[in-house]
This record gives sequence, C-alpha cells and structure tokens, in this order.
Amino acid sequence: MKELPKITVITPSYNQGQFLEATIQSVLDQHYPNLQYGIVDGGSTDNSIDIIKKYENKFDFTIIEKDNGQADALNKGFAKADGELICFLNSDDTFPTGTLNYVGRHFMEDPNLNWLVGHTRYIDADNNPGDLLKCDGGDWSLAGALMRKKNFCLPQPSVFWRRKLTTHAGKFDTDLHYCFDYDMWCRFIHNGHKPQLVDKSLSNYRLHEDSKSCSGEIEFAKDHRVIRSRMAQYLSSQEQAALRKQMGYLSRSLAIKNTQGRPWKLLITHPWWLMSEQFRDALLHGNTDKRNAA
Repeated sequence: MKELPKITVITPSYNQGQFLEATIQSVLDQHYPNLQYGIVDGGSTDNSIDIIKKYENKFDFTIIEKDNGQADALNKGFAKADGELICFLNSDDTFPTGTLNYVGRHFMEDPNLNWLVGHTRYIDADNNPGDLLKCDGGDWSLAGALMRKKNFCLPQPSVFWRRKLTTHAGKFDTDLHYCFDYDMWCRFIHNGHKPQLVDKSLSNYRLHEDSKSCSGEIEFAKDHRVIRSRMAQYLSSQEQAALRKQMGYLSRSLAIKNTQGRPWKLLITHPWWLMSEQFRDALLHGNTDKRNAA
C-alpha cells in the first residue's frame, strides 16, 4: 500500500493572535499521518508568541525573528521544508476537516499531478461562513494569467503543489507584499504547469478589517503592475500590445484612487488622459474602470 506523501504546511505569523490558535488547531486536527508543520513569526507584539510556545512541541520547527514581511517569512519556512508537497496557511485562515487527507490522496494516486487548487469558503472574524470563492478555470496561458481574464482565480489557502515546482521557480519575491503568491503562480505557468482544479472547498479564508484583502486595494494593484511589467517579456508581440493597453487602465486607476476624489489634479501632468473614457468618467462621476483595476 502506498504511503501518503509528506505535506509541509507553513504558517507565517505576525500580530494575529486572536485568530492564530484556530489556525494551528485546524492543521493539527487534520491528523494527517505524514505532516511537517512549521510556523514563522516576524516578532509579534501581541499574544501570538505565547500561543506559539503553547503548541511548540507540536511544530516540526519554529522561527521567531524579525523578517521583511510575509514573503520573507515564507521563504524562511520553505527553506526548512522537506515535504514532497507544500502549501501555506496564513495565521487567520483555517483548514476544514479532511483537507490534507483529500489533497494527499489526490497526489498519491496521480504521480503526474504537480499543482492542485480547490475552492475556499469566506468566514468572518467570528467564524460565520460566507460565500464560496470558486476556482472556475479560465485561460491558463501566461497571457491569460497576466491580463486577469475572466475566471482566473486561485484561492491561495486552497493551493497545494509539489516542492519541485518552487525549487525550479525560485523564492517568493520579498519586494512584493501583497501579490507574491500570484507572482509565483505566474512563474509556475511560465514554466509549463497548469493547476488541476477540484470541486471541493479546501480552506476557510477569513475576512476582517485588518486583513490584506479588505485593506489593501491600492497596494494589490501596485504589485500587479510590477508583476505584469516584469513578465511581459515572455509574451508574443500581440499579447504585449494588449497587456500595455490594460496596463494603461491600471496606471490611471491607481492615479485616480491616489488623488482621493480629485482626479482633475492629474491633468497638470497627464493632459493626454482626457482622451480616455475611463478618465473622463472619473472627472464626471468619481468612478474608475473596475474591469482592469484588479
């Protein structure tokens, strides 16, 4: 009988003590027989360290030291990873019962499977369930990933992959603080990999007032602009032209948001933007074109 593959789960932690214990328990309660679980804390000043010490004998490794953000913490954790499969679960998210067994069996039964993605369920600060965020397929070419075509959606806590993919793709980019995972998925795609999508919720994604998804719209957009600019070189000439057009939308959206409701000020340095319907709409109604501002 085949042995379930070893799964390394990394939890990056920083000042989310109110949710951290639930995250840790959700991993330990999987009772997965071949688990490596590590936690990397960037020097929390709340009760996170006390919680980590409470469960210290349950972790395979613990790193508590100042870091350069979430991507840096994950790089430190994955440097210690020896699992065949890896994933990361943020310190405010959780796994529902049976997730790791489900994932491990899928990889065990298909040796050609390198990258698996499921759905995630939104939950709030009090664990009340919300909508299901589905990964519905879409265009898995690099152009499709960079231009965020319809249905390109990878719910991060429900993403699992073979460690060899990151060995080839490299570390998370520590200059990206919001979209370093999206950057990695783009590198996977560029290296010829496509995820296998499963019709099952594999995680609970917590939304609360301090979460990045609720508080960092402009920062997300900035990271996307960096990633698209960097990866554009791998596209065809036609795809690059389409991406440049979309990047124009993105740049205007960022500028308009940063003017805090006074987009007319941008005319001083960008008078040609008057030719853009997106910018004229912002002048008249204070709106931005949401289609390409992700």
